[in-house]
Amino acid sequence: MKKLLIGMVLGSLITTAVFYFINKQNENEERENLKAFLASFKDAKSTQKSMDEALNDPKTALVIASALTVVIGKDELFYYRGSDCGRMERTDLLNVKEILRAEKEHSPAEKLMIIIKKTPDASLRNSMDLLDAISAAGIPAGHFADASLSIIEKNCIQNTRSK
Repeated sequence: MKKLLIGMVLGSLITTAVFYFINKQNENEERENLKAFLASFKDAKSTQKSMDEALNDPKTALVIASALTVVIGKDELFYYRGSDCGRMERTDLLNVKEILRAEKEHSPAEKLMIIIKKTPDASLRNSMDLLDAISAAGIPAGHFADASLSIIEKNCIQNTRSK
């Protein structure tokens, strides 16, 4: 009986120790995953900041003057050409697909640029649909970029919605 009790206690201790080490290993993996996520998040933030700075650089003014900006909303899309969002128009995905195809056909390769911006309530579906439309139009990587929505553009969206 004594041996049985000792065996049970030892079995319990071994099982507890194994589960303890497995749990510690999982905690360490979670900690490492969190560190990697935070590092990639910081990289993404710095990349976004670099992109915003590049778009606001006066040297890129010529490219932006001919760029097509597409703004993704919750259930809608907006677009305008150049830097004047006062000429912003509301549209749908089918019309954007046609606009992108025309943009690819009529723009010289070195001036072809699509700037994608999102409202805070932009839907993931609209974002994915727009990227699919860009791909289907044959616009190569490096000719479209994601940028932050400015306060002026937010006002233009409100004006466009109220029309």
